[in-house]
Amino acid sequence: MLAAHSASKAGGADAAALRPVALITGGSAGIGLAIAREFAAHGHDLLLVARDATKLEVAALTLARSFPVRIHLLALDVADADAVTRINRELLESGLTVAWLVNNAGTWLAGAICDSRPEDLDTA
Repeated sequence: MLAAHSASKAGGADAAALRPVALITGGSAGIGLAIAREFAAHGHDLLLVARDATKLEVAALTLARSFPVRIHLLALDVADADAVTRINRELLESGLTVAWLVNNAGTWLAGAICDSRPEDLDTA
């Protein structure tokens, strides 16, 4: 589900043009939220993606109190096989385009990538 929060910009999608956003995974807390704050401070609209919908809502409300930007939320686990498809669908349906991507979430395997088996990389 995609939710939008706005501190002062008018709502509604502009059908004539895609709106650029900074897509930040893991954007509900920690480093991801700090990065989101920096983008918002520079006037960039956001699409925050994280697993916990409640944390996303809290992050968006906190950011919206300080910055006049649009904040879109998508609660999902980026490690899910269909995560990219779901993110792309939400972008298209909301009239958004990714201008900046900060991949701050996900999982990885321990060790060198060259030592990993292809089937392990599909689950990382």
